Amino acid sequence: MTGSAATYEFDAETQTRLPARGGVSCIYTIRQVGTDRLYVGSARDHLRRWYAHRRALTLGNHRNRILQRIWNKFGPAGIVFSIVEFVEASKLLEREQAWIDSLQPQLNLYPIAGRGPAGTSLTPEHRAKIGAAQRGRKRNPEEVEKAAAANRGKKRSPEVVAQMAEARRGKKASQAHRENISKALLGKPKSPEAVAKTAAAHRGAKRSDAARLKMSKRYILTSPTGEEVVVINLAQFCRENSLSRSNLLTVITGKRSHSKGWIARKECI
Repeated sequence: MTGSAATYEFDAETQTRLPARGGVSCIYTIRQVGTDRLYVGSARDHLRRWYAHRRALTLGNHRNRILQRIWNKFGPAGIVFSIVEFVEASKLLEREQAWIDSLQPQLNLYPIAGRGPAGTSLTPEHRAKIGAAQRGRKRNPEEVEKAAAANRGKKRSPEVVAQMAEARRGKKASQAHRENISKALLGKPKSPEAVAKTAAAHRGAKRSDAARLKMSKRYILTSPTGEEVVVINLAQFCRENSLSRSNLLTVITGKRSHSKGWIARKECI
């Protein structure tokens, strides 16, 4: 049935499967009237769930801000509740995710079955089901951007930061992951706060000999007699051999062919 208060919409087959009394375990949708915008959800009792939705919307405190805006603007007649599949209670999460993947509902705040707003606690079993449903699933670019926009500008609490650090401790990122991070950060200017934080973290830290060697510029110099020398401290080498550092640098950059018979180039590591 449909109406300004109830706003149900069931086809004939669904009507025949509904019990005379009580609710059913199912996957349902809430559709904005006159559009194809949907919300997909699951319920062990569709009547209780629909009542909970309507009560929260009426009180103006529904946790889905998009549904709340539609209700505020159009009232009860602006949305329609429908059952799309009858499901066993044990398979609700799995089937809800399948419908979310299939319909790509625009009114769901999160594209993950069972995912709620911040502060919602899930049981270990529920988390395991979400993980199983998401394993191997690739998100489309629109979904990624939507999730990024929802989190952009949010600051994590110290507790959350500590939990994330603990979870990552000891884990090494793959080479592909490192390359993706480098590409994402390439050309991005760091904020003054980020620069100051990095400087403070490194201030007073002593680098190992291996780290110093890795960071040092290394040059290969060829003497007038053809002998090759690997040089790390170019200034010191020039002092000890009566050479001009500036002249050797022009040789390295290709502006001169040699300096006092010496040829120089940077070592490619």
